[in-house]
Amino acid sequence: MVKTLRERPDYFAVSANIINNPALSWVHWHLGVFEPYWPEMTPPEKPLNKTWRASELPSYTGPVNGPEGFNPDGSTPAPYKGHRWLPVREKPPIPAPTEENKKAFPDPPYPVQKVTYDAFGPSLRNWGAAAQLHYSFLQHVERGETWKYKFNIWDYQYDRVSINFFGIRGGDIMDVYPFPKGDDEGYLTVDRPREVRRHVVVAGEGLAVHFSFGPQYKAHDRKGLAHTDLFDRYQAYAEEMVCPFPKRNDSSAAQARQMDSRSH
Repeated sequence: MVKTLRERPDYFAVSANIINNPALSWVHWHLGVFEPYWPEMTPPEKPLNKTWRASELPSYTGPVNGPEGFNPDGSTPAPYKGHRWLPVREKPPIPAPTEENKKAFPDPPYPVQKVTYDAFGPSLRNWGAAAQLHYSFLQHVERGETWKYKFNIWDYQYDRVSINFFGIRGGDIMDVYPFPKGDDEGYLTVDRPREVRRHVVVAGEGLAVHFSFGPQYKAHDRKGLAHTDLFDRYQAYAEEMVCPFPKRNDSSAAQARQMDSRSH
């Protein structure tokens, strides 16, 4: 991201390639990176080991179109605090064509299918879509497949960009600070770029993860993304693969180097 900003002075600002960013989630969906997951509706009988690996999750075995009573649009509260999402490892059978289903979406209605190319799109509030995309990302991390998210440059063409991880030159904004409007995101990604006729772009090689927007985290009185075990999973990844460095065992360090080499 910084390299792009330094080498391309014609760009006004450069965003990282963000996991959990409304418009970029639509881009990622069309790159085919989201994996099928549904929430686990009842707690497991035995206490679980703290892990971040998708391969250690049991398979989802419920109804093809998702657990009974769970709505993929995010309108359903989380089933319980600290719940997991489970991977769908077997493709559902193809139903026989009927007048009723021939116009239906051919795949099960997973939450990520609700995403749109819009900074205020459905995934901004859909905690279920956020959960599915995070679990998908951790699955790709484990497999060394983060390259699937990457691209060269995505030009927003003056469309609004969520500024979750955002690089900008001080010289381009100091003469208009304080900003003339309270909506800093709208000003920095739409208004000011239009004034100077320079675009905001995404550096597709620079991945970053944005855990949650407020509506995702606070959904249903915090019975949304806050009720998943995702934060624990990211913490488990950090403790094993990143820090504290002296406590990493040799096998973890070797795996980290192997994953990094495969991602380039």
